[in-house]
Amino acid sequence: MSQYTIKIASLQDCLTVHNHTPEMLGDATLAMYQERIGDNPYLALVAAYLDQPVAFKLGYAKSTDTFYSWLGGVLPNHRGHGLAKKLLHKQELWAVDNGFKCIEVKSMLRFEAMLTMLRTQGYTQTTADDGITEQSKIHFIKHFSRLPK
Repeated sequence: MSQYTIKIASLQDCLTVHNHTPEMLGDATLAMYQERIGDNPYLALVAAYLDQPVAFKLGYAKSTDTFYSWLGGVLPNHRGHGLAKKLLHKQELWAVDNGFKCIEVKSMLRFEAMLTMLRTQGYTQTTADDGITEQSKIHFIKHFSRLPK
């Protein structure tokens, strides 16, 4: 793990990983990111391997109390090193330091590893889309009283 570094990044760094992650549908653009985030405070994180972004986590403020963990991914050749969990943890600590009371996140039923990680990291399922398909979205929340030390 010593060759990986996690750092605050640019939206462009996130895009680089996003557009090379097979599970991400379609190519994202900087304009798409900016439109979604708007004027809200946001956090863009990357895990880099030898200074090259290989994983990312991007989220933004939904309100003064709630941070929304919007997107994330790890390039296939760098999976299995705990990068998604490390990025999530760094995002949680940043959110606490910036006064947020909870993080909300959605994932899809087809991303079993993500669902498992969220559950094991203290996220509680709040709702799920009607119907059960691989595209079904599962909504989670984590209140900061449950943050690891």
